Amino acid sequence: MSAQAPEPPPPPAPAPVDAPPDVAASHADAIRELIATTGSLDRELARVDPLVAQLRANSPELPEAVWTNLEARLRNREALLALYVPVYARHLPETDVRSLIEFYRSPLGRRSLEAQERIRETSREAAGRLAVEAFGELAGSPAAAAPSAATSPPPAPTHAQAIRELIEASRVIPAAQETMRRLLDTARANPLTRDTPPEAWTRAERRLTDPDTLRAIWVPAYAAHLPEPEVRALTAFYRSPLGARVAEALPRVQAELGAVAQNYGATAARRAIRDVMGPLPQWRPPPSP
Repeated sequence: MSAQAPEPPPPPAPAPVDAPPDVAASHADAIRELIATTGSLDRELARVDPLVAQLRANSPELPEAVWTNLEARLRNREALLALYVPVYARHLPETDVRSLIEFYRSPLGRRSLEAQERIRETSREAAGRLAVEAFGELAGSPAAAAPSAATSPPPAPTHAQAIRELIEASRVIPAAQETMRRLLDTARANPLTRDTPPEAWTRAERRLTDPDTLRAIWVPAYAAHLPEPEVRALTAFYRSPLGARVAEALPRVQAELGAVAQNYGATAARRAIRDVMGPLPQWRPPPSP
């Protein structure tokens, strides 16, 4: 009679978050309050289920306990806050954090937060079509443009101009360009693209980061969810001293958070596998004959 395999250890319990050593407790508390007010961490946690489902589909040989463990790690709000707080603290002083909380709790700030997620969703489809076309050209077989969903009528010229001014003041384009560059870096790291000639990458980057192309994506998205008076009020905010500092800091915050989250996810996956299947690489299945 064979011995039963030991039960895998339970996933780690969330630990309380203390202020990082180099961040004052009041500053850390304000940052956590800002994160809660904007719902930014909640949006990240909402992506856990589809992410784990995709990973499970890609690696069906791993036992269910791995995915349970990984999901618990990825949903560990306290662990994520411990990583996120120092990033915010490096770029936003406590006074600005508290002013931002006050802004996002104002009627304009609340409507801005409500609109931001819808704007992201509306623009994501157009950005996805652009990426599909660019990567199709990288592969040497340009892809046909994916059909777009029904769109609203074009905004009035004054509305469109106000949106372009808001995009400029809030520095949306540089942030979008950085996102596209990270997408290209991920594609370059794929072994399947190692034979892609350098000039093809140059063309793809030029297309995916072209400011006019990105504005053409963002203007209709903003117009669908933000009326012209609110667009102008938000532009005034971003042209204020506080708004200008926020517009400069947030793209850096988002870039660092992306790197932190990616590293945390990779570490969580390795630890989940090790908890359930033992130290690497012993858990790997034997090679096929």
